[in-house]
Amino acid sequence: MSYKIELLFNRNEKDSLQTQIKKIFSKNSQIDIAVAFLKSSGLDLVEKELKAALKRRARVNLIVGLDFGFSEYAALNNLLHLFDKYKNAKLYFAQGSKGVFHSKMYLFNNKKYATIIVGSPNFTKGGFLENIECSLKVEGSVNSRLYKDSIKLYENLLKSKEVFEASSLTLEKYKPFQKSQSDIRNKKLQQKPNQSDDDELLELNTNKLVKRYNAFINKSQNRLDFANRKRHYREAKRILDKISSIKNITTSKFHPLFATLVGGAGYNQKWHSGGINRGIHHIKTHPKKFQKIVRYIRKNHNKPVDIVFDEAMRLSNQIPRLGINVVTEMLATYNPQKFAIVNNSPVVALRHFGCYVKDKSSFDGIYYSVFCRWMYEIQKLINAKSLLEVDGFFNYIYWRIN
Repeated sequence: MSYKIELLFNRNEKDSLQTQIKKIFSKNSQIDIAVAFLKSSGLDLVEKELKAALKRRARVNLIVGLDFGFSEYAALNNLLHLFDKYKNAKLYFAQGSKGVFHSKMYLFNNKKYATIIVGSPNFTKGGFLENIECSLKVEGSVNSRLYKDSIKLYENLLKSKEVFEASSLTLEKYKPFQKSQSDIRNKKLQQKPNQSDDDELLELNTNKLVKRYNAFINKSQNRLDFANRKRHYREAKRILDKISSIKNITTSKFHPLFATLVGGAGYNQKWHSGGINRGIHHIKTHPKKFQKIVRYIRKNHNKPVDIVFDEAMRLSNQIPRLGINVVTEMLATYNPQKFAIVNNSPVVALRHFGCYVKDKSSFDGIYYSVFCRWMYEIQKLINAKSLLEVDGFFNYIYWRIN
Protein backbone atom coordinates (compact mmCIF):
# COMPACT_ATOMS: atom_id res chain seq x y z
CA MET A 1 0.00 0.00 0.00
CA SER A 2 1.46 3.35 -1.04
CA TYR A 3 1.56 6.47 1.12
CA LYS A 4 2.28 10.09 0.49
CA ILE A 5 4.53 11.29 3.31
CA GLU A 6 5.40 14.90 4.06
CA LEU A 7 7.40 16.57 6.84
CA LEU A 8 5.71 19.74 8.11
CA PHE A 9 7.40 22.77 9.70
CA ASN A 10 5.93 26.11 10.70
CA ARG A 11 8.45 27.97 8.53
CA ASN A 12 5.85 30.38 7.20
CA GLU A 13 2.08 30.63 6.99
CA LYS A 14 1.98 28.76 3.68
CA ASP A 15 3.73 25.73 5.15
CA SER A 16 2.17 25.94 8.64
CA LEU A 17 0.00 23.35 10.28
CA GLN A 18 -2.77 25.98 10.36
CA THR A 19 -2.86 26.00 6.54
CA GLN A 20 -2.83 22.19 6.42
CA ILE A 21 -5.59 21.85 9.00
CA LYS A 22 -7.83 24.37 7.23
CA LYS A 23 -7.52 22.52 3.93
CA ILE A 24 -8.11 19.12 5.51
CA PHE A 25 -11.11 20.28 7.55
CA SER A 26 -12.81 21.40 4.35
CA LYS A 27 -12.86 18.00 2.64
CA ASN A 28 -13.20 15.27 5.26
CA SER A 29 -16.21 13.60 6.82
CA GLN A 30 -14.53 12.19 9.93
CA ILE A 31 -12.19 14.14 12.19
CA ASP A 32 -10.54 12.64 15.28
CA ILE A 33 -8.11 14.83 17.24
CA ALA A 34 -6.23 14.35 20.50
CA VAL A 35 -4.07 17.16 21.92
CA ALA A 36 -2.43 17.89 25.25
CA PHE A 37 -3.33 21.60 25.23
CA LEU A 38 -5.97 23.73 23.54
CA LYS A 39 -6.22 27.53 23.65
CA SER A 40 -8.45 30.21 22.15
CA SER A 41 -5.55 31.36 19.99
CA GLY A 42 -5.57 28.02 18.17
CA LEU A 43 -9.34 27.65 18.05
CA ASP A 44 -9.71 31.12 16.53
CA LEU A 45 -7.44 30.16 13.63
CA VAL A 46 -9.55 27.19 12.49
CA GLU A 47 -12.98 27.88 14.03
CA LYS A 48 -14.56 28.87 10.71
CA GLU A 49 -13.45 25.62 9.04
CA LEU A 50 -14.47 23.56 12.09
CA LYS A 51 -17.98 25.05 12.07
CA ALA A 52 -18.28 24.42 8.33
CA ALA A 53 -17.30 20.77 8.88
CA LEU A 54 -19.90 20.40 11.61
CA LYS A 55 -22.61 21.98 9.46
CA ARG A 56 -22.00 19.50 6.66
CA ARG A 57 -22.32 16.75 9.30
CA ALA A 58 -18.72 15.66 9.51
CA ARG A 59 -18.20 13.46 12.59
CA VAL A 60 -15.85 15.22 15.00
CA ASN A 61 -14.23 13.83 18.15
CA LEU A 62 -11.82 16.01 20.10
CA ILE A 63 -9.81 14.93 23.17
CA VAL A 64 -8.14 17.73 25.13
CA GLY A 65 -5.70 17.26 27.98
CA LEU A 66 -6.18 19.09 31.28
CA ASP A 67 -2.83 18.36 32.93
CA PHE A 68 -0.99 21.39 34.32
CA GLY A 69 -3.96 23.63 33.48
CA PHE A 70 -2.52 24.76 30.13
CA SER A 71 -5.77 24.28 28.20
CA GLU A 72 -7.86 27.45 28.45
CA TYR A 73 -11.23 27.40 30.20
CA ALA A 74 -12.72 29.97 27.77
CA ALA A 75 -11.73 27.94 24.71
CA LEU A 76 -13.06 24.70 26.20
CA ASN A 77 -16.30 26.44 27.18
CA ASN A 78 -16.76 27.78 23.63
CA LEU A 79 -16.14 24.33 22.18
CA LEU A 80 -18.54 22.68 24.60
CA HIS A 81 -21.33 25.08 23.63
CA LEU A 82 -20.52 24.71 19.93
CA PHE A 83 -20.52 20.91 20.08
CA ASP A 84 -23.81 20.92 22.00
CA LYS A 85 -25.51 22.12 18.81
CA TYR A 86 -24.42 19.07 16.83
CA LYS A 87 -25.11 15.38 17.47
CA ASN A 88 -22.08 14.55 15.30
CA ALA A 89 -19.59 16.24 17.65
CA LYS A 90 -18.11 15.03 20.95
CA LEU A 91 -15.67 16.78 23.27
CA TYR A 92 -13.61 14.76 25.75
CA PHE A 93 -11.21 15.73 28.52
CA ALA A 94 -8.10 13.76 29.40
CA GLN A 95 -6.04 13.70 32.55
CA GLY A 96 -3.10 11.38 33.06
CA SER A 97 -3.32 9.07 36.08
CA LYS A 98 0.33 7.93 36.24
CA GLY A 99 1.85 10.24 33.64
CA VAL A 100 0.86 13.34 31.71
CA PHE A 101 -1.58 13.16 28.79
CA HIS A 102 0.65 14.52 26.04
CA SER A 103 -0.72 13.15 22.76
CA LYS A 104 -0.88 15.22 19.56
CA MET A 105 -2.76 13.28 16.92
CA TYR A 106 -4.88 14.59 14.03
CA LEU A 107 -6.80 11.95 12.03
CA PHE A 108 -9.04 12.65 9.02
CA ASN A 109 -10.85 10.64 6.38
CA ASN A 110 -13.31 11.32 3.55
CA LYS A 111 -14.51 7.68 3.37
CA LYS A 112 -11.95 6.92 0.66
CA TYR A 113 -8.68 8.59 1.63
CA ALA A 114 -7.22 9.28 5.06
CA THR A 115 -4.77 11.83 6.44
CA ILE A 116 -2.71 11.34 9.60
CA ILE A 117 -0.74 14.14 11.25
CA VAL A 118 1.35 13.36 14.33
CA GLY A 119 4.07 15.44 15.89
CA SER A 120 4.68 18.20 18.41
CA PRO A 121 1.92 20.82 17.74
CA ASN A 122 -0.87 21.43 20.21
CA PHE A 123 -4.20 23.11 19.36
CA THR A 124 -2.74 26.61 19.90
CA LYS A 125 -1.54 29.50 17.76
CA GLY A 126 1.99 28.55 18.67
CA GLY A 127 1.42 24.93 17.63
CA PHE A 128 -0.37 25.84 14.41
CA LEU A 129 1.66 28.83 13.28
CA GLU A 130 4.33 30.44 15.45
CA ASN A 131 6.41 27.79 17.21
CA ILE A 132 9.20 25.77 15.65
CA GLU A 133 7.08 22.61 15.39
CA CYS A 134 7.65 19.40 13.47
CA SER A 135 4.95 17.00 12.26
CA LEU A 136 4.71 14.04 9.95
CA LYS A 137 1.78 14.08 7.55
CA VAL A 138 0.80 10.76 5.93
CA GLU A 139 -1.90 10.36 3.27
CA GLY A 140 -3.26 7.04 2.08
CA SER A 141 -6.32 4.81 1.84
CA VAL A 142 -8.83 4.52 4.68
CA ASN A 143 -8.22 0.78 4.37
CA SER A 144 -4.49 1.11 4.98
CA ARG A 145 -2.99 -0.69 7.95
CA LEU A 146 -1.51 2.55 9.29
CA TYR A 147 -4.84 4.38 9.37
CA LYS A 148 -6.67 1.43 10.87
CA ASP A 149 -4.02 1.15 13.59
CA SER A 150 -4.26 4.90 14.23
CA ILE A 151 -8.04 4.80 14.58
CA LYS A 152 -7.79 1.78 16.85
CA LEU A 153 -5.31 3.67 19.02
CA TYR A 154 -7.66 6.66 19.15
CA GLU A 155 -10.65 4.48 20.06
CA ASN A 156 -8.60 2.86 22.83
CA LEU A 157 -7.84 6.32 24.16
CA LEU A 158 -11.57 7.06 24.31
CA LYS A 159 -12.10 3.88 26.34
CA SER A 160 -9.24 4.55 28.74
CA LYS A 161 -9.76 5.75 32.31
CA GLU A 162 -7.75 8.89 31.53
CA VAL A 163 -10.37 10.13 29.04
CA PHE A 164 -13.92 11.15 29.95
CA GLU A 165 -16.74 12.97 28.18
CA ALA A 166 -16.68 16.72 28.75
CA SER A 167 -19.45 18.45 30.65
CA SER A 168 -20.05 21.93 32.01
CA LEU A 169 -19.70 20.51 35.53
CA THR A 170 -16.22 19.10 34.96
CA LEU A 171 -15.28 22.31 33.16
CA GLU A 172 -16.46 24.40 36.11
CA LYS A 173 -14.22 22.32 38.39
CA TYR A 174 -11.34 22.84 35.99
CA LYS A 175 -11.62 26.65 36.11
CA PRO A 176 -10.10 27.19 39.60
CA PHE A 177 -7.59 24.41 38.92
CA GLN A 178 -6.39 26.23 35.80
CA LYS A 179 -5.99 29.44 37.79
CA SER A 180 -4.00 27.71 40.53
CA GLN A 181 -1.67 26.14 37.96
CA SER A 182 -1.23 29.52 36.27
CA ASP A 183 -0.30 31.03 39.63
CA ILE A 184 2.25 28.27 40.12
CA ARG A 185 3.79 28.92 36.70
CA ASN A 186 3.98 32.63 37.47
CA LYS A 187 6.20 31.66 40.39
CA LYS A 188 8.30 29.65 37.91
CA LEU A 189 7.16 26.36 39.43
CA GLN A 190 5.28 23.52 37.83
CA GLN A 191 3.60 20.58 39.45
CA LYS A 192 1.13 17.84 38.70
CA PRO A 193 -2.27 18.24 40.40
CA ASN A 194 -2.68 16.46 43.70
CA GLN A 195 -5.72 14.18 43.51
CA SER A 196 -5.43 12.33 46.81
CA ASP A 197 -8.94 13.43 47.80
CA ASP A 198 -11.36 11.66 45.47
CA ASP A 199 -13.96 14.42 45.92
CA GLU A 200 -11.60 16.75 44.06
CA LEU A 201 -11.30 14.67 40.89
CA LEU A 202 -12.01 16.72 37.78
CA GLU A 203 -14.37 13.97 36.61
CA LEU A 204 -16.75 15.20 39.37
CA ASN A 205 -16.34 11.79 41.03
CA THR A 206 -19.08 10.38 38.81
CA ASN A 207 -18.76 6.78 40.04
CA LYS A 208 -19.34 7.87 43.62
CA LEU A 209 -22.29 10.04 42.59
CA VAL A 210 -23.97 7.22 40.64
CA LYS A 211 -23.26 4.75 43.44
CA ARG A 212 -24.91 7.05 45.98
CA TYR A 213 -27.93 7.58 43.75
CA ASN A 214 -28.39 3.84 43.15
CA ALA A 215 -28.23 3.18 46.88
CA PHE A 216 -30.72 6.00 47.42
CA ILE A 217 -33.24 4.94 44.78
CA ASN A 218 -33.10 1.26 45.79
CA LYS A 219 -34.80 2.10 49.07
CA SER A 220 -38.57 1.71 48.78
CA GLN A 221 -39.25 4.73 50.98
CA ASN A 222 -37.22 6.98 48.67
CA ARG A 223 -39.06 5.67 45.61
CA LEU A 224 -42.34 6.41 47.40
CA ASP A 225 -41.09 9.91 48.21
CA PHE A 226 -40.32 10.45 44.51
CA ALA A 227 -43.82 9.34 43.55
CA ASN A 228 -45.33 11.70 46.14
CA ARG A 229 -43.09 14.55 44.98
CA LYS A 230 -44.25 14.06 41.39
CA ARG A 231 -47.88 14.05 42.52
CA HIS A 232 -47.38 17.16 44.65
CA TYR A 233 -46.00 19.13 41.71
CA ARG A 234 -48.90 18.08 39.50
CA GLU A 235 -51.18 19.43 42.21
CA ALA A 236 -49.05 22.57 42.47
CA LYS A 237 -49.49 23.17 38.76
CA ARG A 238 -53.27 23.00 39.13
CA ILE A 239 -53.08 25.52 41.98
CA LEU A 240 -50.93 27.90 39.91
CA ASP A 241 -53.34 27.53 37.00
CA LYS A 242 -56.19 28.45 39.34
CA ILE A 243 -54.30 31.53 40.61
CA SER A 244 -53.69 32.53 37.00
CA SER A 245 -57.37 32.16 36.03
CA ILE A 246 -58.98 34.23 38.82
CA LYS A 247 -60.26 37.45 37.26
CA ASN A 248 -60.36 39.81 40.21
CA ILE A 249 -57.93 38.15 42.56
CA THR A 250 -57.90 39.36 46.15
CA THR A 251 -55.83 38.51 49.21
CA SER A 252 -58.66 36.37 50.60
CA LYS A 253 -58.78 34.30 47.41
CA PHE A 254 -55.02 34.18 46.92
CA HIS A 255 -53.79 33.41 50.43
CA PRO A 256 -55.20 29.86 50.88
CA LEU A 257 -53.96 28.86 47.43
CA PHE A 258 -50.47 30.22 48.03
CA ALA A 259 -50.37 28.70 51.54
CA THR A 260 -51.12 25.31 50.02
CA LEU A 261 -48.01 25.68 47.85
CA VAL A 262 -45.56 26.88 50.51
CA GLY A 263 -47.11 25.40 53.67
CA GLY A 264 -48.12 26.99 56.92
CA ALA A 265 -50.53 26.50 59.79
CA GLY A 266 -53.30 24.16 58.65
CA TYR A 267 -51.87 23.63 55.13
CA ASN A 268 -50.02 20.70 53.61
CA GLN A 269 -47.11 22.04 51.57
CA LYS A 270 -46.94 21.01 47.89
CA TRP A 271 -43.55 22.50 47.05
CA HIS A 272 -40.56 20.82 48.68
CA SER A 273 -38.16 23.69 49.40
CA GLY A 274 -37.59 24.10 53.12
CA GLY A 275 -38.49 27.35 54.85
CA ILE A 276 -40.26 28.60 51.74
CA ASN A 277 -43.23 29.93 53.72
CA ARG A 278 -41.23 32.49 55.72
CA GLY A 279 -42.37 35.44 53.63
CA ILE A 280 -46.00 34.38 53.27
CA HIS A 281 -47.44 37.27 55.28
CA HIS A 282 -45.70 39.79 52.99
CA ILE A 283 -46.37 37.95 49.75
CA LYS A 284 -50.08 37.29 50.37
CA THR A 285 -50.78 41.03 50.26
CA HIS A 286 -49.67 41.26 46.61
CA PRO A 287 -52.01 38.83 44.82
CA LYS A 288 -52.15 40.69 41.50
CA LYS A 289 -48.37 41.02 41.22
CA PHE A 290 -47.94 37.33 42.03
CA GLN A 291 -50.60 36.43 39.50
CA LYS A 292 -48.69 38.41 36.88
CA ILE A 293 -45.59 36.28 37.49
CA VAL A 294 -47.59 33.05 37.26
CA ARG A 295 -49.22 34.12 34.00
CA TYR A 296 -45.84 35.08 32.54
CA ILE A 297 -44.23 31.74 33.44
CA ARG A 298 -47.25 29.75 32.32
CA LYS A 299 -47.15 31.43 28.91
CA ASN A 300 -43.37 31.47 28.40
CA HIS A 301 -41.92 28.39 30.12
CA ASN A 302 -40.79 26.93 26.77
CA LYS A 303 -38.64 29.96 25.94
CA PRO A 304 -34.88 30.16 26.71
CA VAL A 305 -34.06 29.60 30.37
CA ASP A 306 -32.09 32.81 30.90
CA ILE A 307 -34.77 35.05 29.38
CA VAL A 308 -37.65 33.53 31.38
CA PHE A 309 -35.68 33.59 34.63
CA ASP A 310 -34.57 37.21 34.28
CA GLU A 311 -38.10 38.45 33.58
CA ALA A 312 -39.65 36.33 36.35
CA MET A 313 -37.08 37.63 38.83
CA ARG A 314 -37.66 41.22 37.66
CA LEU A 315 -41.37 40.81 38.37
CA SER A 316 -40.68 39.12 41.71
CA ASN A 317 -38.61 42.08 42.89
CA GLN A 318 -41.86 44.02 43.14
CA ILE A 319 -43.02 41.71 45.96
CA PRO A 320 -41.23 41.87 49.35
CA ARG A 321 -39.72 38.56 50.54
CA LEU A 322 -40.44 36.74 47.28
CA GLY A 323 -37.12 35.08 46.50
CA ILE A 324 -35.41 32.86 43.98
CA ASN A 325 -36.64 29.68 45.68
CA VAL A 326 -40.32 30.53 45.07
CA VAL A 327 -39.66 31.73 41.52
CA THR A 328 -37.74 28.58 40.56
CA GLU A 329 -40.37 26.40 42.26
CA MET A 330 -42.90 27.97 39.86
CA LEU A 331 -40.58 27.44 36.89
CA ALA A 332 -39.95 23.80 37.82
CA THR A 333 -43.66 23.22 38.36
CA TYR A 334 -44.43 24.21 34.80
CA ASN A 335 -41.38 22.62 33.16
CA PRO A 336 -39.44 20.15 35.36
CA GLN A 337 -37.38 18.96 32.38
CA LYS A 338 -35.91 22.39 31.84
CA PHE A 339 -35.89 24.45 35.05
CA ALA A 340 -34.08 23.53 38.26
CA ILE A 341 -35.08 24.61 41.76
CA VAL A 342 -32.57 26.85 43.50
CA ASN A 343 -32.46 26.27 47.23
CA ASN A 344 -29.85 25.13 49.74
CA SER A 345 -30.05 21.43 48.80
CA PRO A 346 -28.56 21.51 45.27
CA VAL A 347 -26.18 24.36 46.12
CA VAL A 348 -24.67 22.53 49.10
CA ALA A 349 -24.66 19.16 47.31
CA LEU A 350 -22.87 20.56 44.25
CA ARG A 351 -20.29 22.21 46.45
CA HIS A 352 -19.84 18.91 48.27
CA PHE A 353 -18.99 17.25 44.98
CA GLY A 354 -16.41 19.95 44.28
CA CYS A 355 -18.28 22.37 42.03
CA TYR A 356 -18.15 26.07 42.83
CA VAL A 357 -21.67 27.53 43.02
CA LYS A 358 -22.39 31.21 43.51
CA ASP A 359 -24.51 32.47 46.35
CA LYS A 360 -28.21 32.33 45.43
CA SER A 361 -28.47 36.12 45.61
CA SER A 362 -25.89 36.40 42.78
CA PHE A 363 -27.85 34.39 40.20
CA ASP A 364 -28.82 36.08 36.95
CA GLY A 365 -30.36 34.49 33.86
CA ILE A 366 -27.07 33.40 32.30
CA TYR A 367 -25.77 31.84 35.50
CA TYR A 368 -29.12 30.18 36.21
CA SER A 369 -29.05 28.60 32.74
CA VAL A 370 -25.58 27.22 33.57
CA PHE A 371 -26.93 25.90 36.88
CA CYS A 372 -29.81 24.18 35.06
CA ARG A 373 -27.33 22.67 32.64
CA TRP A 374 -25.33 21.21 35.53
CA MET A 375 -28.46 19.70 37.01
CA TYR A 376 -29.49 18.30 33.62
CA GLU A 377 -26.07 16.69 33.18
CA ILE A 378 -26.47 15.04 36.57
CA GLN A 379 -29.98 13.94 35.61
CA LYS A 380 -28.53 12.13 32.59
CA LEU A 381 -25.64 10.74 34.59
CA ILE A 382 -27.80 9.14 37.30
CA ASN A 383 -30.63 8.33 34.87
CA ALA A 384 -33.24 10.36 36.74
CA LYS A 385 -36.53 11.15 35.03
CA SER A 386 -36.61 14.90 35.66
CA LEU A 387 -34.83 17.72 37.45
CA LEU A 388 -37.34 17.27 40.28
CA GLU A 389 -35.83 13.86 40.97
CA VAL A 390 -32.34 15.36 40.98
CA ASP A 391 -33.57 17.95 43.48
CA GLY A 392 -35.00 15.16 45.66
CA PHE A 393 -31.71 13.24 45.55
CA PHE A 394 -29.72 16.36 46.40
CA ASN A 395 -32.09 17.03 49.31
CA TYR A 396 -31.06 13.60 50.62
CA ILE A 397 -27.37 14.48 50.13
CA TYR A 398 -27.91 17.82 51.86
CA TRP A 399 -29.29 16.25 55.02
CA ARG A 400 -26.60 13.57 55.01
CA ILE A 401 -23.93 16.28 54.87
CA ASN A 402 -25.56 18.38 57.56
